[in-house]
Amino acid sequence: MLASVKHGRASLRSRPGADWTSRLPLIAKAVASLPVQLAQLDGEGLYLTENGFPDFEALQASTRSKGSQRLYYQVFDLLSIVGP
Repeated sequence: MLASVKHGRASLRSRPGADWTSRLPLIAKAVASLPVQLAQLDGEGLYLTENGFPDFEALQASTRSKGSQRLYYQVFDLLSIVGP
């Protein structure tokens, strides 16, 4: 999933370009809070069980509910950044 932040507003997009921002509001809020003017991140959406293990089926179910506290965005690449 690609995440971008521009002046405090976040956008989350799948690789094919589908907008996931409204379906993952907690992740979008976290990305938007980054102390940068502009940034683009590449990462993966995860659902972590109580034991800390990823669960793909639970990820699919939780993205339909728009509010799971167990959803995380694991960033593995910082594509661009412009500081404060």
